Amino acid sequence: MRRCLVLLAALTIPAFGSAAPIFTPGGGIASSRLNPTYQIGQDGIAKFINLDPATMLGGQPISVVLSQLGQNATGLATETNRALAAEKAASDTISTTQTTANAALKNTFDLLTTLNANFLLKAGVNAPTASGIIGLAGLDANGAVTAPVNTTGSAWGQSYIGGGFIPAGNGYTARPSFSSGWNNGDPFLYPNTTLVGGHTDHDDGYLKVTGSPWSMSDSGGAIAAIYDTIGDQGTGRNGCGNDDGCSLYVGSQITPFRIEAGSQVTRDDSTPRTVALTGSTVTITPALSTAQIRLLKQWMRVYANYDAPGGNAAGGSYWTNWNGQTLTTATFTPNVYYGYVASWTQGTDYTVLNIVSDPDGRAAGWRTEASAATVTTAPGQNSGDLIDADSASPTWTYRTPSVFIGGAYKKFNMNQTVACLTTEVDTLTRQCEANEIDLWGGSTASGVRGRTLHGLTISYGGDQPADGSYNLALAGGNSNLLVMAPNWYATAVQSDPLYVGPLEGPSRDVSGGPTTAVIASLASSTNTGGQTFSNFTYIRPMWWAQRFATDPGSTTDYANETISYGVSVGAGRGQLGTIQERIELNPQAYKNGIGLCGYNACAYVDSHGKIVSGGDILTGNGAALYTVDPNGSNAAYAYSDSTYQMNIAFNSQAGTSASYSGAQGAPGLHLKGALLADGNVSVAAGKSLGLNDSDGVMGGYQYLVDATSTTGPVLHQVVANKNGLAGTFYVDGALTTGGAAKLASLETVGTAVFDSAITVSGDINLAAGKSVNMCDSATPSLCSYFHSTSYANAKISPYTGNYGGAFVAGSFTLNSLPTADDDGAQVWCSDCKVNGVVGVPVWWHASVSGWRDSTNAALVAQ
Repeated sequence: MRRCLVLLAALTIPAFGSAAPIFTPGGGIASSRLNPTYQIGQDGIAKFINLDPATMLGGQPISVVLSQLGQNATGLATETNRALAAEKAASDTISTTQTTANAALKNTFDLLTTLNANFLLKAGVNAPTASGIIGLAGLDANGAVTAPVNTTGSAWGQSYIGGGFIPAGNGYTARPSFSSGWNNGDPFLYPNTTLVGGHTDHDDGYLKVTGSPWSMSDSGGAIAAIYDTIGDQGTGRNGCGNDDGCSLYVGSQITPFRIEAGSQVTRDDSTPRTVALTGSTVTITPALSTAQIRLLKQWMRVYANYDAPGGNAAGGSYWTNWNGQTLTTATFTPNVYYGYVASWTQGTDYTVLNIVSDPDGRAAGWRTEASAATVTTAPGQNSGDLIDADSASPTWTYRTPSVFIGGAYKKFNMNQTVACLTTEVDTLTRQCEANEIDLWGGSTASGVRGRTLHGLTISYGGDQPADGSYNLALAGGNSNLLVMAPNWYATAVQSDPLYVGPLEGPSRDVSGGPTTAVIASLASSTNTGGQTFSNFTYIRPMWWAQRFATDPGSTTDYANETISYGVSVGAGRGQLGTIQERIELNPQAYKNGIGLCGYNACAYVDSHGKIVSGGDILTGNGAALYTVDPNGSNAAYAYSDSTYQMNIAFNSQAGTSASYSGAQGAPGLHLKGALLADGNVSVAAGKSLGLNDSDGVMGGYQYLVDATSTTGPVLHQVVANKNGLAGTFYVDGALTTGGAAKLASLETVGTAVFDSAITVSGDINLAAGKSVNMCDSATPSLCSYFHSTSYANAKISPYTGNYGGAFVAGSFTLNSLPTADDDGAQVWCSDCKVNGVVGVPVWWHASVSGWRDSTNAALVAQ
């Protein structure tokens, strides 16, 4: 009996002392709903103090197993004591007691067998499974697992998980290299964020991912891939082509809101919900479902379907281009209300979201796209607010209050920030680089360029997007927005709209004619957009260099190159097509000059500023051709008017012209040579035709007085006095030998002096009341004048004093009288005698064909 008791003690004591944690087959601890308190003994076994009675052991709650074990042990002790007391009793009594004890012992062994099948031996702690002993990971005094975790199943942590633990020592602080489920003291860091380093300042973490991208799907299309939370998470979804390989793939896409609610919204779970908005809350009735709450996270954005006033269109503003133009074909930015979810409360039939305008400042309220100011009035209740469905470009069609949770106005695939600040103290860093791509090519010693390298490719697919879309934008106040340092053979920009060629110039071998090289070009085409794949022609304004000769002794010979800017039609980028119009700098015909060329001919300005035209020189309609005086003033100009006349005009000598600085000299046209006109030379009405003397002063001029209703036009010839002497107007008798000046008619309004005879082929007519004056050559003041009387009779009157006024007929002798004359003609007969007087007037009488005296008697000599 003592032997049996010793065995029982050996079995029962370890059974109660081995109250170790319950381990799962994968090596994990199956934690109960209660928080069991335990201590690790020197033997490394955990002693639990607070075990959940519902913990299962051998298919039965541990409370039941322990109760049965206690009852059996108590019964066995009672029977044993009874047997000892009656040791000397009858054998049948001892036999009965022994039978009862053996039965209790069997039950105890059955329970111990159950315990042995569900508890692990101490020998298995921190040891591999072997020889029937199941290995398990031990815990240290801090409850940390001291053995490596290597499982073929899943490893889950209900709270913080850390890995790559860096022990203290050698200047390190004990910490994990990476962690998950811990916000590191940052309230805005979601607990499902994995940190690689960054737990404290200067907590360095390094990540190296090595692989070979050999497929087009997740199994190997990209070594590392980052995706949006919504979208195709299956196979073959990254951006590598069928036979491409990516080291890193980053993808984002437009995704729907995580949660939507409104009486007209049924997208999430087909349940219409009313939405009540205040200045800082959203109440949703009925309450959000459990599945929706699972998607809700703190600091998510929540949008309301109301727009605030602002912008240049109802409910928002259209994108404005770089010229300040607002284009309705561009993106419309709704000035929508939104905020951030600070917290939420689930009621019996409602959900309340508490809204802040900024998760940093956490001021209760809303904000808008156009302003960061906090709005504490409910969206839709502010002056100018409107339902988004009525905006210039609606986002939503819902006309009842609605909210949209977990979205963004703009999505970035990647955002890189480099803060190269000058406020940091004691830093050596002087340069910051956002991104550098180094491309390395192979050797071309064999003459084969067998590799194609692409540094950065941005490709757009789809229909034409809104104006304001772009593949690359460079902005800000950096010193240089685009810097290129191409090799001599590298094409700087390779595109149709803009081409910038390599630095390599035209060939120096001009034996076959001039050589060319395109410097740069722009391009348009005859394609109007709908003919993308039809025939069209490129029109390229371009710059190019043309070498027309080579200086054999110089490698810097630029004097024999013409740089041209013009239009090329046809041909590809970097090539010359059919040249249309152009400007030539340093043209071959006029070196160091400029050529302006049409399709057929050029005009040049040579190196001295001389204009050489290959065709006519024309001004624009109504435009003038100006000359400039030495003072830089626009002095004279020539133009044509609507009468097709060529006009030469002069600016004011005083320089009062508002459009021009004014001529500094007297306005005039100076011809160094003769003027030969194939047509008339005319002077404008009221102007004169002047003649300059040897001093350059106008000494005489002609002018015309226009006709009136009573007088005809009158031409005046004026000769100015000079040196105190009167000017004289001469009508020469002859321009050439045998010639004569002829006047069809002559009218004088002043004194006329003729130094020679006047031959008049027609009549000389005097105006009414006018006379012909006749003066003595020795005494010019002694004159007579010949005029007409009121009876149209000719009369000679004295001009002054008692001189003149008489008629003196021609004097003849009786023998020299004309043999015939006009009837009534009178002459003087100097030797004829009448009434004793010698010298008398005589008259020709046609009736007698002879001369008679005043008595009509025949003439007698003295």
